[in-house]
Amino acid sequence: LLRSAAGRPIQGRTMTIQVGTGKHPQKCLTAKTNTRGQASCRITRVTVSRGRQTVIIRFSGDSPGKQYDYAAGTARATVNVRRATG
Repeated sequence: LLRSAAGRPIQGRTMTIQVGTGKHPQKCLTAKTNTRGQASCRITRVTVSRGRQTVIIRFSGDSPGKQYDYAAGTARATVNVRRATG
């Protein structure tokens, strides 16, 4: 979820989502954020170790210039990676 300092959703920006840290994290670029500031991407085959992993979401910020509105930002969370059962 990408929001301005005032709490408004930021639309039309791309973010990077990373699962895991160290030598072999997995990353994906999101589609552009929607009107709610939401974006997602799919990692089809998760190869990081099972258990607690860090998820890092990065917004690189707008390029300097006339349309420069938002600086870069990063958020982190911890998730539990488990084997899917079907």
